[in-house]
Amino acid sequence: MELTDQTLCGWMVRCAQLLAPLYQRLKRFVLASKVVGTDDTPVTVLDRKLPQARKGRIWSYVGDRDYVAAWAAPTGPFSAATAPAKPRRS
Repeated sequence: MELTDQTLCGWMVRCAQLLAPLYQRLKRFVLASKVVGTDDTPVTVLDRKLPQARKGRIWSYVGDRDYVAAWAAPTGPFSAATAPAKPRRS
């Protein structure tokens, strides 16, 4: 079965909307930790409007042992993605 990009993107948007309350609760929970670990991972971002790929970032966060173990094994992280920075003009 083949699905169009539009269909897949629509499903992803709807899933994100449905999971938003869970994401917000997990975020508050992890940020309530005494210690929060984070990782900044660069990713390639494709934009059909641009002639080349750009670099974006995914930020993952993990709470301390007490908060993580209570939420979800093994780590219970949440992530935030940031768009690539726009080039600055001098």
